[in-house]
Amino acid sequence: MRQPGEVLFGRYEVTGELGKGAMGAVYLVRDPQLGGSLWALKELETSLILESERAEAEDLFVREMHLMSGFLHPGIPRVQNIIEDHPGEFAFVMEWIEGVALDEVQANLGRNFLAQEVLPIALQVCEVLEYLHAQTPPVVFRDLKPSNLMITPAGRIFFIDFGIARRHRSGAAKDTQELGTPGYCAPEQYGHGQSTPASDIYAVG
Repeated sequence: MRQPGEVLFGRYEVTGELGKGAMGAVYLVRDPQLGGSLWALKELETSLILESERAEAEDLFVREMHLMSGFLHPGIPRVQNIIEDHPGEFAFVMEWIEGVALDEVQANLGRNFLAQEVLPIALQVCEVLEYLHAQTPPVVFRDLKPSNLMITPAGRIFFIDFGIARRHRSGAAKDTQELGTPGYCAPEQYGHGQSTPASDIYAVG
């Protein structure tokens, strides 16, 4: 775990941790080269990964940061910098979204969202998916769930984790890996076929 005040990659000063996963963490960092502005830095921590799974983890992480760097949409954090020139270290710096994940919002409410609360959220989610699916080839998010959607105080929705997103491979019989979250992902993501843009629409439902 990185500590507050630690400087990463000779540039980014850690101010706190935003989130942690099985393969790394996301930190809130300050960039002195850009007037002390705040950004989110996502780092792959290879020491947390089994040696047998390291190559796959690195491939997924590199795919995520290169995918995100090509996006330009108000519902997707913009990537400011990609770091892959340090041997064995991978990270990328992106727009910091000040908000709360939807699963936390619902937990704090202590009830299901009302229809009038869900509608503006769902419309924004569909707008982002429309953008992703219009890419060439289409990008399938594959992990649409409340914890991967951030809502700002102004009510703006952001997709925040592209860890298993991939470009659709036309003509492929099935996905190379079975990835997704049970309860949200479509049946074809359980090894029965290839995930497609329709898989994301399933997850919206």
